[in-house]
Amino acid sequence: MIDLRYIFYIKVAIRIVCFIAAFYCLQALEFEKLIKQGRVFQAQLLYIMFSCSLGYLTSEFIISMIFQLNIW
Repeated sequence: MIDLRYIFYIKVAIRIVCFIAAFYCLQALEFEKLIKQGRVFQAQLLYIMFSCSLGYLTSEFIISMIFQLNIW
């Protein structure tokens, strides 16, 4: 059986990779068309929140699939 510390490190690594991937993928969208003029800080905050949400959902899906398939 794998030590719980290694499982924790693997989960953290998956979450970081998914957050970076979500941040990268969201750059393909044009948020400027949806945001009002002069709302730069709010637009950046929304962008970060979308990245966190999408990264979290993706990582939880991947982690749950790993545990369901008993890969480790």
